Amino acid sequence: MQIRLFLLAKDAGPAQKSSLEALTRSLSLAIQRANFFLDFTRDRSKTLESLDLAKVIEAAVEAVDTQSTEIVCELSTGLQVTAHTCDLAFVLANLIQNAREAMPVGQHGTV
Repeated sequence: MQIRLFLLAKDAGPAQKSSLEALTRSLSLAIQRANFFLDFTRDRSKTLESLDLAKVIEAAVEAVDTQSTEIVCELSTGLQVTAHTCDLAFVLANLIQNAREAMPVGQHGTV
């Protein structure tokens, strides 16, 4: 599907290109979310990991479609947490997505 969108965009006009790029971003986000769900349903017997919270937050922000709003990260370094990486990233991405959807278009949020 992504390859098909890429090939269509090569010969598209500016308005069509913009729409195809939006579709490509939406598809990428859907793939990321599907992978989050697959990871979430996998075997839970893995051990917890010590994680850099700033890196997990940055990954969660990248996973969220922020076209209509800007998400600014002002993160402290060296914050360590013990968690399952995918679970924590999924929860944070969901919180960021909900906050983004509640913000007016053109506004920005700070993490």
